[in-house]
Amino acid sequence: MTTKRTLKKFLQRLLLSLALVVSLGAGLFGYFLYTPDAIEPKLSGTLQAATIDVGGVTYTYRLYLPKNLPEHAPLVLVLHGSSQNGAQIRMETGFGFDRLADQQQFAVLYPSSKSFDWNDCSNTGDFAVDGRELDHVAYLTALVDRLVATHQFDSNRVFVTGVSSGGFMSLRLALESASRFRAVAAVSANVPAAGNFKCQLPRAQGLASASSAHGTASAAGGANLETAERVGSATSSVLFINGTADPLVPYQGGHAALWGMFFDSGEVLSAQASAEFFARLNQLQQQTTERAATTTFERRVWQSDSGVNVELITIPSGGHGMPQPDWQRPRLLGPSPMSPNGPELIWQFFNRSTQQSAPQQP
Repeated sequence: MTTKRTLKKFLQRLLLSLALVVSLGAGLFGYFLYTPDAIEPKLSGTLQAATIDVGGVTYTYRLYLPKNLPEHAPLVLVLHGSSQNGAQIRMETGFGFDRLADQQQFAVLYPSSKSFDWNDCSNTGDFAVDGRELDHVAYLTALVDRLVATHQFDSNRVFVTGVSSGGFMSLRLALESASRFRAVAAVSANVPAAGNFKCQLPRAQGLASASSAHGTASAAGGANLETAERVGSATSSVLFINGTADPLVPYQGGHAALWGMFFDSGEVLSAQASAEFFARLNQLQQQTTERAATTTFERRVWQSDSGVNVELITIPSGGHGMPQPDWQRPRLLGPSPMSPNGPELIWQFFNRSTQQSAPQQP
């Protein structure tokens, strides 16, 4: 009888301990990971879902078209982060680009990568589906060409922005597809460091092109990206938006990964060095540094008369993701400031890029 009583007490304590562990785990999950979805606002236009086949692969995308959108309107691509899709980044940007599209009369495209990561300039990541590495440069340029033809968008006002993996991918498009994308905005993304860099830099000094195939070359594997220069050709204009407290993509450069293990993007340059990399490629000089007492960010600008600008917006104590007022990011991603309004800053940058002479394209 004593043995049964002892066993019963042991089992009761074990079950209680397990219940406490489960409760603690649920509490930690809720605290660090859970955040309610942004509420979709009342919008004027329609959201279309469609597919496109490129290179034998079927991709999905969503296209938001404001009501009474005129012909020759601008087109803005918004690229999602790792493990996500176009519908998720639309919500996680607080529907900010759709809101602006209604006001400013442009279309918004939310493509999905199909693979876990976008196949950006880094050698590190999961770019394959069914054992095949995807060519996202070919996919996105083909998709833009189709939509420009079918909807009569202005081919000189096509822009791309992205968050995290999508930000890294936007930098690849700035380097390799400047003729398609007038300007790009990379949020929570830096340029991959030497040894982790595979993008093609035509007519670059000090960088050897190992292959012309997207996603297979190691063009800059051993090069010093902090001194590389390009002569005679331009990239797209580039805006970086980075927080100094980003736990995934370190503002000061280094190993880009959550806790050193998850969402690994390999070694990256610092935010400052990333902006300077594009400035050197376009032979730009730093002109201004702005930090007004009434703002929540610092802006550094590199520019010239070439038609290409580079900007770096630094958000002190900002975490990983798009700063905006309509969606609170999970605590796991660091501090989530509700200002500045990232989509508005990005659209202003895109709009400024069209007010200068077009850059020389590679």
